[in-house]
Amino acid sequence: MVMTKSEAFKVIELVSSVYDMKFNDIKFDTWLEQLTKYGEYEGTLLKAKQHISRSKFKPTISEILKIQPKKAESVTVPEEETHVYKMKHDSEYASQYRKLKERWEQLKREWAEEDE
Repeated sequence: MVMTKSEAFKVIELVSSVYDMKFNDIKFDTWLEQLTKYGEYEGTLLKAKQHISRSKFKPTISEILKIQPKKAESVTVPEEETHVYKMKHDSEYASQYRKLKERWEQLKREWAEEDE
């Protein structure tokens, strides 16, 4: 879930309380925008805390930002476009499929003979 402004502010507040970040308006707005647009709160907060425990240097946004993964949309294929449907209802498709399958079997036999 995308980070809210309140959550982003908590991350910024945590980082700025530990490091001397010197947030001016532009820097604050940039951090807020990046965190709310791309960040996932729990992951970003965890990365910020890990950075604090491991580094004496102040972090960049990219070092603590946990990016929300994109969600894949499920695609439903119409039944008329499935292989099973076409084999039952489209004689030309079924004929071509059988020919290709026979050709494949023939090639496998030929290759097996060459290997012997």
